[in-house]
Amino acid sequence: MENIIRFFKTEMFTPEPFSWFHLMFMLITLCVTVFLVYKFKDCSEKKERIIILISYILIFVLEVIKQLIFGYNLATHEFHIDWNSFPFQFCSSPYYLFPFLILLPNSKIRNLLISFTATFVFFGGFGYYFFPVSFCNYLFINIQTMVHHGVQIAVGIFLMVREKDNITIKNVLESSSFLIILVLCAILFNEIIYLVNPNIVVNFFELNPNIPTTAPVFSNVLNVIGYFWFVVVYILVFVIYAVGLYYAQKGLIKLDNKIKKSRS
Repeated sequence: MENIIRFFKTEMFTPEPFSWFHLMFMLITLCVTVFLVYKFKDCSEKKERIIILISYILIFVLEVIKQLIFGYNLATHEFHIDWNSFPFQFCSSPYYLFPFLILLPNSKIRNLLISFTATFVFFGGFGYYFFPVSFCNYLFINIQTMVHHGVQIAVGIFLMVREKDNITIKNVLESSSFLIILVLCAILFNEIIYLVNPNIVVNFFELNPNIPTTAPVFSNVLNVIGYFWFVVVYILVFVIYAVGLYYAQKGLIKLDNKIKKSRS
């Protein structure tokens, strides 16, 4: 176990945004996304579920290794959860939602989850790729975070194209209920952990009222409008971006169809 942990704790220089490391993963993600869309845009529902399953296994295994890296103490040979890295942030939502996408039969709930993944989840990955804020000096952690957010992008666009008939503006707006549920859970977990042990520092979804967020822009908004309205604005911002992405993605799909028709 020690040798494995030491291997995954291999250090590197901390990458800068838009350095070769960052740009390399942007290119890889672009290639994977294009491959998925053009190879599987008309695939069967079974293949769609398999693609999501493979994506889920990949990010889940990488997350387990990440938790071992941060939680396993090489000196004492003990493992303790590192709450700072515990996967309950917005971009961690695929861990909790993908299993339902894989297992649920065709239904209104699954269509809403598809809409949520193609817009909200995609937005989380897309936003991170242009504003990476968690690069560190561990090679594996940097790879894990880029793969994870890359999966959000690739699966999001794949579903937008593959499930274009099931993704409507109505479904996108209704799917924001998942965001509200996740936000309420984050607030609840933040409070429970703080009450149990105030020394444990967690800030799930950057919404812990006891530990004000230091995220750019968000911290300024919080200071001006207060916690309650900050939560409201937090949700509304995600909804606005998701709706914008919906129309942008639909527009690109229509443009692609027009180009194909003009060539035929």
